Amino acid sequence: MFPFAVDVSEVTVGWGAKRGDGAVRLQFNRVPLGGISDKPESNNQPARLYDVKTPGTWVGASDGPRVTADGSELGYLYLHHSDDNLKIDSTAGFYHHITLVQGNVGSAIELGTYGIGIRSNTVKDAHARGIYIHRIAQADGQDDDLGSVLGTRTCPWGILLQNITVEHVRISSAEYGNAITSIFNVGTLGAPDPKYKSSSNLDRWFFCSNPWWLGNNTIVGGGGGGDGGGNGQSAAVLSGLVFKEWSVGTLPRKQSELYDFHHSKAVTAFQNLTITVHNISFLNNLSGTLPL
Repeated sequence: MFPFAVDVSEVTVGWGAKRGDGAVRLQFNRVPLGGISDKPESNNQPARLYDVKTPGTWVGASDGPRVTADGSELGYLYLHHSDDNLKIDSTAGFYHHITLVQGNVGSAIELGTYGIGIRSNTVKDAHARGIYIHRIAQADGQDDDLGSVLGTRTCPWGILLQNITVEHVRISSAEYGNAITSIFNVGTLGAPDPKYKSSSNLDRWFFCSNPWWLGNNTIVGGGGGGDGGGNGQSAAVLSGLVFKEWSVGTLPRKQSELYDFHHSKAVTAFQNLTITVHNISFLNNLSGTLPL
């Protein structure tokens, strides 16, 4: 059991503003307003968010809570967001008994948040259990055609997402006004390239190529800051991801995807993924890299 340096409970934060992030941020390792932090680990002390509600946060670029300290816990939350909602960004984090109301800008459950601000470019050994999505209104595939219940939209910075389980997810039926683009879209972004146009218009590339982030990150294998060869490094590694015991009452409009839009020699590696919905396996112990 981790001690909690910050412990927040029984708080309501309503009508969060558009800010390109969450209105609630605890122990978050983000570049400060004054420039690059010289002590990036100074706030890596576990935080707990318990019985917190965020009603009315229904505008784009106003996300769910952001907590990146190792060993943090988020439990018994009511999160009402149009943009990225439940962010799994804490190594050894525990996320449980969470109710989501989700709009059409980001993912209801997001792993690693593009790789922006996560510690050592890694999220591992995290566990989410008991996620209840009562309302999800994905009217379309969003501006990059990657709309989904669970997504990554990972930047090609050598990100590692490892040993993460998301289980016991419940989504209400379409009769309650729900609409889903895809159940999951998991992979790596890349610079705009005509060969990927049929899959995504890649408008989200500005998240990865923004000079603000590249002060702390390098685009692996070229495409805007790397060496063009990859040096044997993967753009991202997604290993040991388990999405199981999902009960989805609303049929998605599009097929779920594993994708790699990074066009250099540095590919995305997928290793040992298990995904079940209604206890029917989509992918079982998948291993390899894209293109598969």
